[in-house]
Amino acid sequence: MPIELLDYRQDPYKNTVYALPANEAFILPITDDLKSCEIARRQDQSQQCGLYGNTEYRVSYEVLIDNKILQQQSFSFTTGEVNY
Repeated sequence: MPIELLDYRQDPYKNTVYALPANEAFILPITDDLKSCEIARRQDQSQQCGLYGNTEYRVSYEVLIDNKILQQQSFSFTTGEVNY
């Protein structure tokens, strides 16, 4: 699944009280619709239409710390029921 990494350099809230600290980031799935494919999939809709409900996802990524130490991280999460 394509993702977008958002950290303090691209933060739209930079220089506000909501700004991301330099040591935090978000990994966001890229979608072309706010609604899940699960409810009403159109014929012309791409595969990038949100996360499916009641589905386990596994995220893996690498973090380079101080341009020296590469750490691999991963976590899993399960989405809830889609109701829209």
